[in-house]
Amino acid sequence: MKTLLAESGDLDVTFHKAFDAVDDQSAALEVIKRYPEITTILTSGGKGASVDNKATLKALIEKTEGTPLTIMPGGGLNTENVPQLMAALTPDALHFGTGIRAGGTYGGRISEALVQAVRNAVE
Repeated sequence: MKTLLAESGDLDVTFHKAFDAVDDQSAALEVIKRYPEITTILTSGGKGASVDNKATLKALIEKTEGTPLTIMPGGGLNTENVPQLMAALTPDALHFGTGIRAGGTYGGRISEALVQAVRNAVE
């Protein structure tokens, strides 16, 4: 990680979903906090979809309050389940992959209608 971050320059770095594979997310969070280049952790809060890990995501968000680090829930989010997630926690950022793509696949184009539906759901 040190080698990669040394090459990041002035870019903000997102620690991607590898965070979901660690055995102890609290310990991993403390390690990530030591790297100011990392400004965001994209996570579903563990195995499975974000909506299935709301308690873990809420705890992670609380542990990063007052720090420059943002917890970005992502993984399985779509227009139908994002209201459930938003009712349980108030993240500063969300990540949508296939949930906003035509056909629900990464090969599909981003759908303006689905993006608008997400905006409506989180407002």
